[in-house]
Amino acid sequence: MGNINYNTLRPFSKLKKIGLPRLIMPDPALNGNIEGRTFQYQPTDAPAYWRNGGNLIDYDKDELLYTVNEYGFRGNDIVQTDSMLMTAGCSHTYGIGVRENEVWGSQLAEQLGMYHINIGVGGIGIDTVALLIRQFFNEGIIPDTLAVLWPVSNRKLFISDERKSLDDDIHNFLVHPTENKPSIYQFTPGNTPPEIEDLKSSVKGYLFQTNQQNLFDFWIQREFVIAMCESHNVKLLEGFTEKETVEYIETNCNKNISRSKFFGANDDKDPFDWARDAMHFGIKAHTNIANKFASTHKSH
Repeated sequence: MGNINYNTLRPFSKLKKIGLPRLIMPDPALNGNIEGRTFQYQPTDAPAYWRNGGNLIDYDKDELLYTVNEYGFRGNDIVQTDSMLMTAGCSHTYGIGVRENEVWGSQLAEQLGMYHINIGVGGIGIDTVALLIRQFFNEGIIPDTLAVLWPVSNRKLFISDERKSLDDDIHNFLVHPTENKPSIYQFTPGNTPPEIEDLKSSVKGYLFQTNQQNLFDFWIQREFVIAMCESHNVKLLEGFTEKETVEYIETNCNKNISRSKFFGANDDKDPFDWARDAMHFGIKAHTNIANKFASTHKSH
């Protein structure tokens, strides 16, 4: 999953000079076997969360799939280079349950001949994606091409009034309603996600928001990212896994942003398989995403 240390993310940090954001570094309680910065599991890729026993045909249960850099993000070191591709998004961009060379961003960078920086984080929504991109740009890590695989529009970050400041015990707190039932992404050692009855009224209130409100909020965050790319002369590529979101953009957006569509297992046109956890995209799906991004990159 790759949880954010929110103490390092603007606007949550009290430090005047904060630097690049960081993810929580591997911990045996969450990540299984660890060898340096290479480790066995992300929380949602641990056997307890696998669907139908996981995909143990293409992957070994004990395989150390993940290697992170000094900031905790997956893949290459985060340095400013010429000809850089930055990829942003949620767990499908991080690459939960697949090997580093199978992640769509890695495949895309190889096709384009570019250095790849992956700032994908599992469980985050569109708002946190925009915050991460902004902070990297502000800290001087500015790619030539930014490829964003947008998360679903109804996943958002919440800050509880019960705590006056964030600390190391809170790594990730988001609500993702599915069929009117939210899931709490909060994976910390010895800590279990709260039940819906324990949610505060501010979070419950979110469940009454309409789809149009979610799409409008997405519009605002997306415009923010577009403006950042325009101001830094960065080529922006967009990918969508949610039909409602891309239809909204196609109807309302008058800007010529390169777009790719990928709808996964429900669309027979897209090659699709499962990762080790049998819940996230597998290698065929990642390859399909990389190919679609490469096609839109060449056509614009």
